Amino acid sequence: MASPLARRDAVVTPADLRRATGLTGSFAWPIIHQSEVRFCVLEMIRVLHKACDVLELLAAHPGDPVGLGEIATALGQNASTCANILKTLIDRGLVEQVAPKKGYLLGATVYFLARHGPYRRDIVAAAQPVVAELSAELAEMVLVATLKGARRSILCVVHPERAVQVRDDIPYRNDVYETATGRVLLAHAAPREVEAFVAERGVPTEACWPGAETVDTLTGALERIRDEGMCVLTDREEVAQVAFPVFEGGTPLAALGVGVPLQRFDDGRRRQIVAAGRAAAQQLSEALTQSFQNKTAIAAD
Repeated sequence: MASPLARRDAVVTPADLRRATGLTGSFAWPIIHQSEVRFCVLEMIRVLHKACDVLELLAAHPGDPVGLGEIATALGQNASTCANILKTLIDRGLVEQVAPKKGYLLGATVYFLARHGPYRRDIVAAAQPVVAELSAELAEMVLVATLKGARRSILCVVHPERAVQVRDDIPYRNDVYETATGRVLLAHAAPREVEAFVAERGVPTEACWPGAETVDTLTGALERIRDEGMCVLTDREEVAQVAFPVFEGGTPLAALGVGVPLQRFDDGRRRQIVAAGRAAAQQLSEALTQSFQNKTAIAAD
């Protein structure tokens, strides 16, 4: 069997290093010690990721206990590893066990941590009346989303003849390339943020975003979205998506999107939605800018 040192994706333990190098004695100690420290840090990071995976899985089943076997299967981990992680999460109040062998739920500490309201409630507060008015005017679905790292978060959404919903079911989505709001958000991100995004996600596939399959063509596509001040998608599950950037004092902050069934997205409807959506995005930008200026003035007093 090949040494772990020969595999780029392998986790190299201090024992592997000793066997591979044959280092012993005082000369070897600094090298082995550094390897041990790095290995421990990597292990802690991996455990943290696994713990977060457990919390996200339980959050996707509110009020519905999830069994240990189901958790282990869903996360691709063995049951004993999951049991150890769950024990620690239970000790911290992040998870609770309904009863022995009855499954697990999110614990009280999770709800305590979320007591301050929705994510980016400053944007949500300003967006709610705007999206409600736009949805009523167009009789279509309207949402507001933000981008953090490589993930898109939907802050609020309203469907025709329904109340505005502050989204708390899915904290983020890995669908930036696949959505109009995601593309608008990426187009208005700082160059270093776009570079980091591409380093993590790679470039789009041809099926996902035709004509943006390389770094150069993706850069050009994002530049066109910035120049046009919007993005229109008509190839996503029979729904047309139209999105516009939202700013706070000139700084890109969010994206406002409208979803329309393709069968009624003709030229006249498109012009109507573009005009109304652009005006709503401008209205939201002005509200956020005014709120920011008010907070700045209060802080200066």
